[in-house]
Amino acid sequence: VMEGRNERIKRFYAQVWLADSAEATEIIAQAGPGGQVHRGRAASTDRASIRDFSHAIGNVADGHAAAGGASAVAPLDYAIRAFWPALCKCLMSPVCDGDLTSLVHLSNEFRVVPGTLPMGPGQQLASEAQIVEVTDGASGRTIRVTGHVTRAGKPVVAVDTSFLFRGHAADYGCNFKHAREPPLEL
Repeated sequence: VMEGRNERIKRFYAQVWLADSAEATEIIAQAGPGGQVHRGRAASTDRASIRDFSHAIGNVADGHAAAGGASAVAPLDYAIRAFWPALCKCLMSPVCDGDLTSLVHLSNEFRVVPGTLPMGPGQQLASEAQIVEVTDGASGRTIRVTGHVTRAGKPVVAVDTSFLFRGHAADYGCNFKHAREPPLEL
């Protein structure tokens, strides 16, 4: 049954990826071009999750893998763990009208916000994300999402990530790009 297939797949992944699948269901049903900011609720970090994450990605640096020490810090890649709920809400958006089973991850970029302390155990990290670009090309639809991991409501790490829905039929009416241009004086 192909009618409504993508929506059913999104509902399934919402139950797997998100604690509040009812909120994701509302996002799936939204009309309009998207562009809204999605927020992930705050979650606590602890030494065990930092150690396990570091082990899973092969990061054996003392400060991360040992995570039992007093100076343990989370690797920068740990930001994706905190960013995941907001990112997933973006992928549930109607703008991403594609088959999540054909989703290919293209890139992640992390930038530490100047003047902030590293992520570490005992912190409450939340996230906010927004779709900033949708382009259709020969390979499919590319989605770019940007946002921040936040601590106490303030940005700590900027995240920029891109995905491709392989084989998505072109619908150029849904394409857009938010760009920050430097001020110009004429």
